[in-house]
Amino acid sequence: MSHYEVKDSLEVELSCPVCQRLLIEPVTLPCGHTFCEVCLEGVTSATSKSREGGWHYCSECKKGFQGLGTLPKNLMLCRIIESYKNGLGEATSNSLSRTQQQKSSKKPDTQTGESCASHPDLAPDEGQKNVALPEVSPSAPMEYIKVGAGLDPRSACPSDEPALKHKTNEGRIRLSGLAKDLRFKLATTEVLLLKETENQAEARAVHDGLREKIAGLLQQMSDLVEKYTVTGTELIEAQFQPIEEAMDRHVKHVSDFLSQLKDMQLQASALLEEQDGAKFCQGLSKVEPTITKLVGVPLQEMIKAPEVNSLNLVGACSELERQNAQLRAELGSTQRALRNLLNPSEVTFDPDTVHPSLVLSEDLKTVMFNPIKQPYPSHSKRFTSLLQALSSQSFGESFGVAGGEHCWELELENCSWIVGVCYGGLPRSGLRSALESWSDCWGLMYCDNRLRAYEKAQATQLKRTTSLRRVQIRVSFKNQSVSFYSVSNIDTTKMLLHTFEVAFTEPVYLAIRMMSGQPKARITVC
Repeated sequence: MSHYEVKDSLEVELSCPVCQRLLIEPVTLPCGHTFCEVCLEGVTSATSKSREGGWHYCSECKKGFQGLGTLPKNLMLCRIIESYKNGLGEATSNSLSRTQQQKSSKKPDTQTGESCASHPDLAPDEGQKNVALPEVSPSAPMEYIKVGAGLDPRSACPSDEPALKHKTNEGRIRLSGLAKDLRFKLATTEVLLLKETENQAEARAVHDGLREKIAGLLQQMSDLVEKYTVTGTELIEAQFQPIEEAMDRHVKHVSDFLSQLKDMQLQASALLEEQDGAKFCQGLSKVEPTITKLVGVPLQEMIKAPEVNSLNLVGACSELERQNAQLRAELGSTQRALRNLLNPSEVTFDPDTVHPSLVLSEDLKTVMFNPIKQPYPSHSKRFTSLLQALSSQSFGESFGVAGGEHCWELELENCSWIVGVCYGGLPRSGLRSALESWSDCWGLMYCDNRLRAYEKAQATQLKRTTSLRRVQIRVSFKNQSVSFYSVSNIDTTKMLLHTFEVAFTEPVYLAIRMMSGQPKARITVC
């Protein structure tokens, strides 16, 4: 970019959107647009509605703000504009200086007393023009000539004075131009730094928002696993606890029985040592029944309790499997939300839209035909007449959902089909629910080795083809188009089949339909 292009670009950046002149006392609104303070007051005061409730509105983006009189001046922009103005003034001054130097570059007339251009201090005063210099012999030393003539040897012009003067003048001109360019570069860089700082702050805000959402989803997944761990542990403990309690009771029973045996043994030993017959008989009548009862207890009761072999974890296994299925479903939902956050083009089929004769894979990316209708819960979004399904995600440029450009590849096996995109208002039953009959659908049909493109329920005949198993769909909100490509199964080369020009007014959904229920028929989003 040339110097003048930089200058013009910089002047545009530093101009007020209202008066189209360099900013004077610039004030920056919360939305980021900058105006002259006087122009801003004039624009906001010209619209009486803008002052209702103390609100004013930016003339560039129409965003509201309050506190017109309290907005601070943009001091950095003031300095940038001042540097820019100084650069313009220096450019004019340098031009005039070069003109004067050209006029004064004539050879000085020593006879009339004109001074040397590079040594103005050698010019004679008005009263000394006719003063006679002392005569000096030609053979006198050079030092004597300089001093005797009343001249300082250091101030005398050397023999290369014209070359030195020319070189100095050229150097000053070059340095002046470089300094001017440097000031322009400095001002431009300051504006660039200001913009890049704003971009940095905006990017950090977006990243912080994504970090918070991602951290929330990861924490949600961690909570689900922790919940499953706690629930599974409680389930297993619930199976172990009654058996362990029964074993504890049995061990206590055996321990109590052993204590009774030891006690009776001590009493029997003491009684056998009794010499008094009356006391012996009296003691025998007390301990004999108890000892007889203890001795008569079968030892099999002491060896193993009936509850020990009652452990059965089959019930726990089935309950754990149920919890496994619930965990997979919840983790899958969270993982899909995480993928949607990381990949704006992430797409899965909506389980609430799938026809009952279509089976949805666990990752929600494949639909398969099944002659046995699935017991799906009834839902207002479910297709009931045709073998169709829509994506869970919607895509749009200015509708608060993912915009830009999106690309999906679909594998289609063992069936005739229609694939494309449509608005969410597609009917769910009847003939009007067919993708090719819906006015707000842009699709590609493959049936009987023929290709047709459908828009506004009108067909466009395309070429015949004996096999088409992989299709790419490109949606561009920037170019306002929907394009279909065939993808080779051998080398993945692509060939454009058809392009629709679409003026999108709503978010669109990926839509698929199986036109015939064939065994092993399936459609997969790759």
